[in-house]
Amino acid sequence: MKRTEDGAALVLALVVVLLAGLLSGAIASLVATTLRFSDNIEADRQATYAADGAADWEISQLETTQDCLTGTVTPQLSVAPGINIPSFGVEVTNCGTPEDAAAKFECTFVVSAGSVTYVAADVEVFPPPASPVVKSWVDRPPLQSRG
Repeated sequence: MKRTEDGAALVLALVVVLLAGLLSGAIASLVATTLRFSDNIEADRQATYAADGAADWEISQLETTQDCLTGTVTPQLSVAPGINIPSFGVEVTNCGTPEDAAAKFECTFVVSAGSVTYVAADVEVFPPPASPVVKSWVDRPPLQSRG
């Protein structure tokens, strides 16, 4: 009795289809992960822009009031429909004597949402008609250990 290789093509075809299916599944998973990551990056970028706006808003309020009020305020931000940003708190601290003798006072602003700090800025405020001077502005400052 002579053996033939009649079924070998079917087995080979099944192996090729199985490998193609596994490869397609891996590629689909990679694409889905990349899209989710891209959405997260965009949401973080929008939150950072909104935090910058919140810090700018607080500095403009400071320019108007010419008074260093410490505490935390929540600015009212206008955002485009469909953009979801966290609710920011702007903490004003370290109000005191400025390094520049012509300045009225100096403040530190920290803009955060939850446990994420988006902006830290040091500002000197001068008497009118001068505008506040931003001495330093750091987007996404590094985490500091709390002793």
